[in-house]
Amino acid sequence: MNTKHRLQDAIIWRFQRHIPVILSGILHFLIILSFLTPLSSWGQATKLPRKAKVEAVLYKNADMVGLGYRYKEQFVENQKVEFFKLYKASEYKIEKKKGKYYVAGRDKMIPVTSLEPLLQGTYFTTNDLSYIEGEWHPKEKSMYQGTFLISDAGNGIRPIDIQEFCIETNKATLSGENLGNITDYQLEIEFTGKDIKKLKCEFPKDVIIEKVSEEPKDFYANQQTGWRIIYDCLLQIEQKEIPVNILFKNGNQFTGNIRLDSGNNVIPNKGICKYVTGETFNGIYEDIFWDSRNGTIHIPTQGTMTFTDGTVAQGDWLKQYGLKKEDWSTLYKKGDSPTTIRDKAARKQQLTEAKRSQELEEQRKKQAELRKKQEQERQKMLRRQQLIAKYGQHYGPLIEKGELELGMTTAMVNEIWSQDFFDRSEAIEYGQRIELWTFNEEKMNMAIAKKEDGETELLAMLFIDGLGEMFGISGITKKDIPYQLVFTNRRLTKIIR
Repeated sequence: MNTKHRLQDAIIWRFQRHIPVILSGILHFLIILSFLTPLSSWGQATKLPRKAKVEAVLYKNADMVGLGYRYKEQFVENQKVEFFKLYKASEYKIEKKKGKYYVAGRDKMIPVTSLEPLLQGTYFTTNDLSYIEGEWHPKEKSMYQGTFLISDAGNGIRPIDIQEFCIETNKATLSGENLGNITDYQLEIEFTGKDIKKLKCEFPKDVIIEKVSEEPKDFYANQQTGWRIIYDCLLQIEQKEIPVNILFKNGNQFTGNIRLDSGNNVIPNKGICKYVTGETFNGIYEDIFWDSRNGTIHIPTQGTMTFTDGTVAQGDWLKQYGLKKEDWSTLYKKGDSPTTIRDKAARKQQLTEAKRSQELEEQRKKQAELRKKQEQERQKMLRRQQLIAKYGQHYGPLIEKGELELGMTTAMVNEIWSQDFFDRSEAIEYGQRIELWTFNEEKMNMAIAKKEDGETELLAMLFIDGLGEMFGISGITKKDIPYQLVFTNRRLTKIIR
């Protein structure tokens, strides 16, 4: 499609939306007539008239200056024309000196070509209206390519058909390109923030052209105009649920819809997020962070997470690990993937459970030892009471302590040192019954083994130093074993060690 046909389509489209039906019909009639005009009149190069000269024209009401070849007080069609910004142009006049044009004010004279460029391109007319097909810079870091209506009224320049544009602000850079139809742009927004790098989508032309057309006459005012256009685009994307592709600065990619938060920041909403580490989340996308308001690690929960190992989780898959704030600082490092976070949480849980099991086992052992000690104390007290009841207040405590004393009966001594540990013999001397107990270690070992329900002699020997405890007597060891005991008439009369 050549320039003339594209312009005519754009004019029809724009005026149909903004003028009454009657005027629209008249415009259509005029445009149909213009189709009869030979293409060479503006679609091809026009021969420069012999008397055409470069001249500067002051557009006082539009705050700009035009510079190009003119003939009969008109710019020559299909020739390059440049327009420059001139703030308060009504206070200046055009002067020519030594072949150069100047804008002259009360106290200064400025070369036209040193002014800030505004619009440049090929000039042509249609239906007595003037147009430029070229590049427009309405303000710093803003560029539009397309077809523009030129006049000395209002803003002076009105976009009719924008083919390509780029608007740069401190928050984001907006760029777009005509998709080859009359309705849509391929839109791209590159952000300067820390999270989102780029947003792309197919976007209707309405917002761009309408907001550009509302540029203030004073080009040095309203420095937020560029961001207003970007914001209006984002607002339309949100409200119309236009699908977008988002590239995060960490490499993650999101496809779906967006929403704007209270600070007009772009928040990926419902869609699919493909993490650079290999995971995929399908649902309401959210960042992973520590939520101090709820005291939990915040992850996307309204959807399905597919991990790198192929496993799938829904909802809050971190909740099961019961993580605390102190866990967050060790669990998450910048760049960690959902799979890494999950695996760290699982390992921490395993370590925590193992540690808890160990603590429970140690606690169980301590409780068992305490119960054993309490039972020993109870048995000791019970034995003391039984010995006192059986042998009296004098001998009972001595037997309980394992102390031998002359005068004890064989029954008392047997309570301390089992007669099974000794070789025993008896004799009658001078009418008295003499009984001799001689220690036999082998018999002691056999008695211990029997006491231990069949434990081997070697194992039994390990318990020799605990003889007193084993046989219910406290405070005695192997070194306390008497070598020989002598009883006269069943009373202990001699102790040989």
